[in-house]
Amino acid sequence: MIRLIRSAVLSAAIACNVGGMQPSASGPTDRPQVFTAAREVMKQAHYCTLVTTGEDGQPQARIVDPAEPDQEFVVWLATKNATRKVVQLRKDSRASLLYFDRATMSYVTLLGAITLVSDPVQKERHWQAQWAPFYPQGPKTSDLILMRFAPRTLEIFSVRHKLMNDPQTWRPVTVEFKQNEASLHSPALPPPSSAAVQGEVRRALEKFNEVAGSGDMAALMSQFDDGADIMLIGSDKGEVFKGRAAMEGWVLSLFKENRFGWQMDRVDISNHGDTAWAFVEGKMIVRDTSGKVWKTTPYRFTAVLVRRGDGWAWRLFHGSVPAKE
Repeated sequence: MIRLIRSAVLSAAIACNVGGMQPSASGPTDRPQVFTAAREVMKQAHYCTLVTTGEDGQPQARIVDPAEPDQEFVVWLATKNATRKVVQLRKDSRASLLYFDRATMSYVTLLGAITLVSDPVQKERHWQAQWAPFYPQGPKTSDLILMRFAPRTLEIFSVRHKLMNDPQTWRPVTVEFKQNEASLHSPALPPPSSAAVQGEVRRALEKFNEVAGSGDMAALMSQFDDGADIMLIGSDKGEVFKGRAAMEGWVLSLFKENRFGWQMDRVDISNHGDTAWAFVEGKMIVRDTSGKVWKTTPYRFTAVLVRRGDGWAWRLFHGSVPAKE
């Protein structure tokens, strides 16, 4: 009975326009009121629904545990790198967050885009205590990836705050975040400079070197893109592995007794748009699991990477040992 009464109240409230509020909150007087109300609703709701677009175009929704919005209503969330939402967001960054406070029958919807963030500094900065049960090593968990949601539009319905839907169209009170449009429409931004791209790719190479030396298979594989055609090619005959499953099997066998690193004496990096390639020459250093070096050999490798969010993901590693001159 209580549920029926609440449903009736909500339906009636949607159909009314309490206090003569206009459906748009674009006026300068209304915006602070709307923002304050939205923060209260979001905090009271705590959890929200994240909606992304699946590969077949079907919207997919799941409950997530977000951080509280910052001053610009940017919301940080956490997930594992292998989840479907990460795959989907790498192909289509558009997303929506829906907060519903059942106690007051209020909701806030944020429409915008998500950037995937794997930078360790950002993980530490935006880490939330409530995420700890899912990530045993906290912000240092190897397969943890953050999602930075930047809103383009905020919609709110709240009887408590007298923010009501339009009585004819049922359109909720709406605020547009003009300041975020540039970040959501990347073609409007100037492309990164060559020096900036080289620095980003260089850091991706160094990160790959770091995780290869740690022996953490999951961390190493997280450096690769999610495509089915990613490849890992070693220097010996038969060491050609395509696809995540094949690559993981080989890496796991290597890490049973060895750890790998590269002394990168020469690094050449180029890019075209969101695709970069690198040539690295120097030495490969092989250690046992105790850290003792047992092999050092001249080595070179080429890499192909693609931009993913604010970082770069590997599509190809091709190593080789140069012939003796």
